Amino acid sequence: MSKRGRGGASGAKFRISLGLPVGAVMNCADNTGAKNLFVIAVYGIKGRLNRLPSAGV
Repeated sequence: MSKRGRGGASGAKFRISLGLPVGAVMNCADNTGAKNLFVIAVYGIKGRLNRLPSAGV
């Protein structure tokens, strides 16, 4: 795994839509036994006043 980012990889890095705000509930589709997954925090978001941090998949 690279620790220095993209390092000159060719092509554009496309923007991913942020569709999962903090507090979103997702259905779990694996064999852990969990039924719902809650978004409790989003890593790397600095934010703005009164705006919920959002994540993309």
